[in-house]
Amino acid sequence: MEHSYDGAERRKYLRVVKNYRLVFNFKDFPDKNSDETFIKDISKGGVRFTTSGPIKAGTNLVFDIGIPYVAPKKLILEGTVISSKEISPRLVFEIRAKFSTLDEQTLEILNMIEKRNKKDQKNHGLS
Repeated sequence: MEHSYDGAERRKYLRVVKNYRLVFNFKDFPDKNSDETFIKDISKGGVRFTTSGPIKAGTNLVFDIGIPYVAPKKLILEGTVISSKEISPRLVFEIRAKFSTLDEQTLEILNMIEKRNKKDQKNHGLS
């Protein structure tokens, strides 16, 4: 039995495509070096980014996210890797991670990002 995509959105949270700076550390391995990259997209549920190596699902990370012009300071969030997919043989891996609990200030910042994204799309005729 084949299933075809009917166009219905199944995501719980709006995904915003942005290239914010991201530094992550391994929460359970504080001696392991941090890594710096850029976000591919972000939502209230989590973040997607690329790295030069795989990260095992279930790994706990601490994210330091710079959001210029929106957040007065960097967001420091915790999350867990839910998938690591090789997108370029042995060079680039796409990592998906879900956030742990978010405080009210962080939710407010993520709401501002969503609103700004909708406004940008409308101004560029994309919605």
